[in-house]
Amino acid sequence: MNKQSILIAVSLALSSAGAAATDVSPVNFNWSIESGMGYETNVYHTPDHDYVDYYADPNGGVIAQPEEQAGVFIPLKAKTQLITPLNAHAALNARYRFSGYYYPESALNDASSTDHELNLGTDFALGEKGRKGKAYAGIFVRSHDKVYVDHDNGYPKTSTAGVDVSNRYTYKSFGLEGDYERKLSRRNSVGVKTVLESLDYEDPVAWNQYDHTYFMLETYLEHRLGRKTNLSAGISTELRDYSERHAYSADGRLLASNPLLTYKYMIYELGLRHRFSANTVSYFDYELLQRRDSHVGYNDMDQSSFKVRVIHDINDRMRLRVKVRFFDRDYLNAFNFEEPSQGIKSASGSDLLLSGEYRWNQHKKYYADFKQNTRDNSDDRYQYDNSSLIVGAKWEY
Repeated sequence: MNKQSILIAVSLALSSAGAAATDVSPVNFNWSIESGMGYETNVYHTPDHDYVDYYADPNGGVIAQPEEQAGVFIPLKAKTQLITPLNAHAALNARYRFSGYYYPESALNDASSTDHELNLGTDFALGEKGRKGKAYAGIFVRSHDKVYVDHDNGYPKTSTAGVDVSNRYTYKSFGLEGDYERKLSRRNSVGVKTVLESLDYEDPVAWNQYDHTYFMLETYLEHRLGRKTNLSAGISTELRDYSERHAYSADGRLLASNPLLTYKYMIYELGLRHRFSANTVSYFDYELLQRRDSHVGYNDMDQSSFKVRVIHDINDRMRLRVKVRFFDRDYLNAFNFEEPSQGIKSASGSDLLLSGEYRWNQHKKYYADFKQNTRDNSDDRYQYDNSSLIVGAKWEY
């Protein structure tokens, strides 16, 4: 029996046991599903110009001629949640989430992807009716299925020897998660979040696997500046410890004799939430991310990002959302094309989301999302623009 089957069995058993022991009724069950139709201008995130591929040939003898591909896709998302009270302060919480993007055109089939996530845990209310805060502890299983393609043409990726490695980014994972939030006063609260996850990737045979252990620990503070304004600050550390993937040498070579790769992250966040009116709320967020490669620092990276979000309710049925994000990334030691003669790598980009929704009734709403992504990179392989438009409907019960 696999991990997902075991977790489902445990979930059902605990749900039954909790209900029987406390005779609490009714059980809170809700679900939602959404789908629609979308169109994307650059499905494989292909560079929009020819370039010299120094990774394939350090002498510059290979010219890449990328071909952007556009097409229709069908998004599908579903969620279910079962909450079973255990006592006055605790409840069993079981959740399942699915997300899939399907490209019906045969030339774009390899762009399709699916994600599954199943969570089982316990919610805790701190103090009477949770007035002092809340906590959660649980376990989860996840799976991600996506074909690893060559961005230049959308074909499944192969090694230099012609071996199929297109399954390299498909994985299953199992982990533990916890969240604790405590109210210190009417204006202040603090919290801690943690995740421990084991990721098991498919074996591409020709290349090392991406199997690794992931650990995250975050602490945060929220302070109410005024009736309409909240300030938040957080600091987190992350660790990705690979069991088979090797680190790069200082000159950009990936050698089997190199030590195994470990990435350490420090992330600093500052956020401001302000309500301009009863119908309009805004969020301003800044993040500084620092990644360090534990070997010789080849993939050390610093990234600054700034994000603005605005939500405006036109009336009881119609809502507009705008989200803009800008980021700037510096690779402290990595070279373009992993070739020292091509200089140090750098990147920047922006993301725009315009979203509108219309609520038809209590259970159904329609929406339209427009997204624009721009990536500027000194390494030509990762420079692209992409736009997408989705029109869909969502049912909630």
